[in-house]
Amino acid sequence: MTHPPCAPRRIALAISVAFVVTPALAVENWHGEASLRVGETWTDNVNLAPDARSDWITEITPGVRFYGKGARTDADVWASWQNYLHADSEQDNNSSLLLNARGRIEAIEKRVWVEANAGMTQQNTSMFGAQNTRGYNSDNNRSNVRTFSVSPYGTWHLGRDIDVQARYRYEYSDSDSEALSTQTTQSYDASIANSTAWGKTGWGASINGEYSSDTNDATQDVSNNSYRVWLSHMLSNTATAQVFAGQERNNYQGADSVTTTNYGMGLDWAISPTMSFSGDVSHRFFGTGYHLRLSKRWRMSSLEAGASREVNNWSSSSTVNGYNFSPDFLALDSALRASIPDATERSAEVLRQLAARGITPYDLMQLSYLSSQYSLERREYISGVLSGVRNKITLTVSHTNRRRLDESGVVSGGGDLAFFESTDETSYNATWSSRVTPVSTLFASINYSRARGEGGTGDVDTASRRTTSTALTLDRKLSPQTDVLLSYRYTRQTGTGAYTENVVAATLFHRF
Repeated sequence: MTHPPCAPRRIALAISVAFVVTPALAVENWHGEASLRVGETWTDNVNLAPDARSDWITEITPGVRFYGKGARTDADVWASWQNYLHADSEQDNNSSLLLNARGRIEAIEKRVWVEANAGMTQQNTSMFGAQNTRGYNSDNNRSNVRTFSVSPYGTWHLGRDIDVQARYRYEYSDSDSEALSTQTTQSYDASIANSTAWGKTGWGASINGEYSSDTNDATQDVSNNSYRVWLSHMLSNTATAQVFAGQERNNYQGADSVTTTNYGMGLDWAISPTMSFSGDVSHRFFGTGYHLRLSKRWRMSSLEAGASREVNNWSSSSTVNGYNFSPDFLALDSALRASIPDATERSAEVLRQLAARGITPYDLMQLSYLSSQYSLERREYISGVLSGVRNKITLTVSHTNRRRLDESGVVSGGGDLAFFESTDETSYNATWSSRVTPVSTLFASINYSRARGEGGTGDVDTASRRTTSTALTLDRKLSPQTDVLLSYRYTRQTGTGAYTENVVAATLFHRF
């Protein structure tokens, strides 16, 4: 059963909502809507375990959303109270408050802005437990997660050609699990640049830093500071190259800070009006780091591929423009990138389109892991969208390898990386949608993922699991504001946390 947050968490939540909601009060053109989601679900394995128990679950989820954009403010707030009532196991009844909100205000016209984000959701605690994407299951691999961030930033122009940018960010996160301890992170970055100082050649310099602390003293405080200078050159009207060098000092790998030199190069290239490439490669304290992205758009389809190798922790890799992302979000976001370049506007449009399919923001908040530790993360992905008159196919493939940076045992913390030196996860997602009639749409999806942990402590040296899930959903519009969804889902997991589950559900979703 989900318990209410304690007093400090209530205070943090109140502050979070206040920061996000305040900009919305000044929005001149804003919209509000209430919703109600009522459903009945039958599952043959409510506890997601080998000794399966069947159950009927009733869902009653009222929600509210308001969003808008004014001359100097914009906001988008989703809040929902999710309730699950079990027919055969009343002890598993649970309620939880879900929140996904962001706001921005232009404090000084065209100079200074303040952004705020707040979230409350439920996440899988470990990638080796039952991979549960709904809150009604009574497994023990779920954690309530709360996040909040506020970030003032500014841009200035010195003369005609020199641009100055500065940003400060404060982040707070906690959960009901030791995997993600109560953590605060403060970071800053500032830069100055003149891209046309010598015609096609420019210069720039930047500094940035980050300080992360655990209020429960479960992990060591982590700090990182660096500076960088660079030269850029326009190779053509569509391509710009850059070389850079600098230093960084951090204590990611133990109690003592280490200073190293970093250097590298980058390239931004608009290959054609429908194809672009951006990337950089650098020498870092951990070896070679990189960020690469290639996108291509056709009239009825799009494709995007990317790769990165960078230091990350849970907070830095979990959100995109204030929203946690899933394969559904990633595929649609990349498909709309060319037509909606602004990231904030594109995120709002992705959410609107997914909501039309009965997918709420809370269905998007499914991550693979929780961890307070910083890790060396290598990630590759490819996503594509193929659209027709009535049909659309989205495909995503991603691979992520995380390796614990600390080998001394000084930087402790929960999560899978507290037990394994490295984790590896690969996922495949394919979704097909077909507009059967003007008011009915059929969705079919298949998801496959595999995870492995190596270098374990104690008696467990390795762990692995494979999860396959297929789903078929019929979405029938009763009115512009009302949808009925009938769905069937089958999930099979092998290895650690093995189980199978069949689910049949009927849901009524109404927007007032």
